[in-house]
Amino acid sequence: MKGLLAASMLMIHVHGIPQEKDQNPIETTGTPHHQLCISSLHINADVAGLGLIMVDAMKAKDKEMSNAIKKIKGSRPELRNALNKCTDVYNAILEVDVLESVEALTKGDPKFAENGMADSSMEAVLCNPTSINEDVAGLGLIMVAAVKAKAKETMKAITKLKVSRPELRIALNDCSDRYNAILAGDVPEAEQALRGNPKFAENGMADSSIEAVACEENFKKVKSPLTGFNNKMRDLSDVARAIIRNLL
Repeated sequence: MKGLLAASMLMIHVHGIPQEKDQNPIETTGTPHHQLCISSLHINADVAGLGLIMVDAMKAKDKEMSNAIKKIKGSRPELRNALNKCTDVYNAILEVDVLESVEALTKGDPKFAENGMADSSMEAVLCNPTSINEDVAGLGLIMVAAVKAKAKETMKAITKLKVSRPELRIALNDCSDRYNAILAGDVPEAEQALRGNPKFAENGMADSSIEAVACEENFKKVKSPLTGFNNKMRDLSDVARAIIRNLL
């Protein structure tokens, strides 16, 4: 699954940037599908079409993983809780990230397609053998790391929107303050508390979810350009909080 995600993200990224003479972006990606990517850049198919092919392959792999999880639930009942979380992860990839990528590639907006594949990669990491074998505190730390990564990604989006959407500056400034609070306060609090007093970790993730919702509410009179980011932050924070509550 990780290999397909890396290849998909590379092709979408190549589609979204101008290529200079002798430029070879593949060398810096670390993808295990080096020859596939090299050959794809030399055939006569359009790169967006190749991206759609790779996203479709990832969709098929997602369904394969979901079927495998169903079988494991029957043979490994002691892993049911972890496997249920994996089911949620792969459902999110199939129902949100894949659809977002297909729509973005079809409409000629590869950046959103790349974001969808990046989200899929982050979510897939949450359901790997290492995650399943982690203790509850370790799983909580994995989820807090995912919250931190999404907050940083959202901050970058806010910075760009302040330039492209100056009429939303007041709302965006408030959102910037809220995501700064997540990164400077909620995430460090959760990271430190998970190995000590998990109640404070739960509070940190609850606050992260609240901050994301509050950011979204800034855009009641206009269509929010941050809905996807805020919804993802809310969902990640809520999952992290649910995991942490098992430590209380």
